[in-house]
This record gives sequence, C-alpha cells and structure tokens, in this order.
Amino acid sequence: MSPDVADDRCQMSGCTRPAEHTMTFKRHEDVAVCETHRRRNVAIKYGVLVAISVVLAGLGLAAYWLVV
Repeated sequence: MSPDVADDRCQMSGCTRPAEHTMTFKRHEDVAVCETHRRRNVAIKYGVLVAISVVLAGLGLAAYWLVV
C-alpha cells in the first residue's frame, strides 16, 4: 500500500471502503481503489483476454474444417 493512499476512500462509484491500491484506467491515472474493486477489474481484464483467445482459436478451427 502506498502512503498517499492510506487515508483515501475507494473512488469507484458508491464504494465507501478505504483504498488500498491505485490503478490506471484508459483516461485516468492513479485511481484509488479498494482490494475488492482491484481484484474485480483484474479478473475482467484477464477474462476478456482469455475469451478473445478462445474465440480466435474457434474461428481458426472452423476455418480449418471448412478447408479440409
């Protein structure tokens, strides 16, 4: 936990928990977030990456079946 975040509250809408981490979003840098929101955002990020990989692999397999 960084010292400048210790007294802040989570900046996600409606959250009143104390901020424990900072995150960088598309247009915002160093947004103070609590542990719950940090875990949720990381899970969404990696979930999207896995979903894109699965879709691309499925499309490649479908194209292979059509060609062969």
